[in-house]
Amino acid sequence: MKNLPALMIVGLLAAPGNGQSVDLFNGRDLRGWDGDPAVWTVEDGAIVGRVAEGTHMADHTYLIWQGGPVRDFELSLQFRSEGGNSGVDYRADRIAKSKTGQDLRWTLQGYQADIVPNWMGSFYNWQRAGAQPGQFAIVTTAPGDKGGQATKVFPLADANAVRSLGYYRPDRWNEYTITVRGEHVIHRINGFQTVELIDVSDLKRTEGYLGFQVHAGNKKQVHRFKEVRLEPLRHAFGRPLFLRGGPQATGLEVLEPDNAPPPGPDALAFVVHTPAGAMVQTKERFADCILRFQFRRDANDLSVWLRIGEGRRLGVTGIGRSSARIDHEGDSRLRVVEIPKIPPALEPSFDTSWDDCEISLIGGELDVKINGRLRTRAVDGARARGTIGFASNTSKIVRNVVLIPVLP
Repeated sequence: MKNLPALMIVGLLAAPGNGQSVDLFNGRDLRGWDGDPAVWTVEDGAIVGRVAEGTHMADHTYLIWQGGPVRDFELSLQFRSEGGNSGVDYRADRIAKSKTGQDLRWTLQGYQADIVPNWMGSFYNWQRAGAQPGQFAIVTTAPGDKGGQATKVFPLADANAVRSLGYYRPDRWNEYTITVRGEHVIHRINGFQTVELIDVSDLKRTEGYLGFQVHAGNKKQVHRFKEVRLEPLRHAFGRPLFLRGGPQATGLEVLEPDNAPPPGPDALAFVVHTPAGAMVQTKERFADCILRFQFRRDANDLSVWLRIGEGRRLGVTGIGRSSARIDHEGDSRLRVVEIPKIPPALEPSFDTSWDDCEISLIGGELDVKINGRLRTRAVDGARARGTIGFASNTSKIVRNVVLIPVLP
């Protein structure tokens, strides 16, 4: 196959301060990709991996992007799958030979975002431990364990959510989004978060190749991909931190624990219930960071404040399923940026009792996403450090609160 010059693409991705999305597929041919021509073609503006009925696939085969290794990024694409088993592999190693010496020119081993009906959206790490679909998970390394041990912390959705919530549409195009920041990984299908993973094991993968899979087997399968866009993330990310409340708090100190209802069944869930002017607040001060958490669907009066200290704070208030507001105290250098409303067709139609919020404060840029969609954006003129706090006048439960430091 004729490929784009790899050095040119790698140079683009490595350019300091880049962060712009790159179209990996031109819609016409497989320029920039490498795979078995008997399996991979382009039809009607889409990449197609096809295996005919009765054809025996002894090994998995991949279409591999030739732009070089990827590290921290957000990948978005449209996919449609008919039978069989597929996936999007990333931070993967290229494997040239099997243990028996068989040529495996088009084989990868790495992290995978699964595309198969009963495991749609799950995380898989070939030959290493990983999470299952619908989990918030930490991968650790137990003493003497050479594969890494997957530890389930709190469920995001059960394995039947594919059907019961309807976030995956079998007969239509679906959107896959994969976000990787250091040791933190998120998978989404049509805006629904299927996996949140933190891999702190000795065998974690930090960078590698990107590709699409056609699984081994004898069944007919057709997998289509289009609108493949990669946004390299230009910042470096520190180890994710858990923030939780309660008497044995780590990372948070609860200012009013006696008046709050008892915490949920998991150590990473806690109740925010504070009087006016008080909040559940971090012990440490932070500058640039990404704060992620899930909240109950009814949490319209939940607020999060950042960079608290020295008479100022920056807030995200009125956090709800499809809205959030930017507020501030003690500084007038905040500028809220107009964000176009999301068309109704792109709003998720599935329903769940939990939503997720991501607040990114890097440099002077503040982005707030609800269920993976950008809802509000602001530019903060200050570059201060401060604590982070949660506040609510009524009892609101939050869970899976993770803070990812952004390194200078």
